[in-house]
Amino acid sequence: MSVDWTTGIFPDNIPSDYAFYALGTSTNVTDYFSNEGKTYAMDSKITPMEISFATVELGDYTRALGYSYKFDPNFMYCGEPIAGSSYEGYLLPNCGMSGGAPGGPWSQSSAIDLGTGPITSVNSYGPARGKSYMGGPRLDNTDAECLFEVAKAAPIGQTAGIVGCD
Repeated sequence: MSVDWTTGIFPDNIPSDYAFYALGTSTNVTDYFSNEGKTYAMDSKITPMEISFATVELGDYTRALGYSYKFDPNFMYCGEPIAGSSYEGYLLPNCGMSGGAPGGPWSQSSAIDLGTGPITSVNSYGPARGKSYMGGPRLDNTDAECLFEVAKAAPIGQTAGIVGCD
């Protein structure tokens, strides 16, 4: 998590609304959604999405994925050309997801499979009432790539906590 997020005051900290949590590929997960309750190696059940810290081209078609609080527990997605936002980030101006969806990945992949990357931003903020959009932070030219590397390098089972990058 960025120090700029934790030390900033909303809405000024919105440009730093990203965090990373890395799991080892041998981490075990239990399937609570089936009646079997079996435990599996995470990498046998989950395909990771790549992440990109390159500059996003405004106007490129972008998909956002998430579990929207308003419609929980239904998985939702939206897709449309990406625009700039007033919070130094990005905006999907007609995205119908609501609060509770933050953290879901944004992808500019041309693949039909929504679970492919690369991740170019994440759900961060949406309207309080009556409108329909989703905003996300930039990952380029920020401390996001440094934070990602710190998370990947952290020993399994140890949390890095709030990390600042210069």
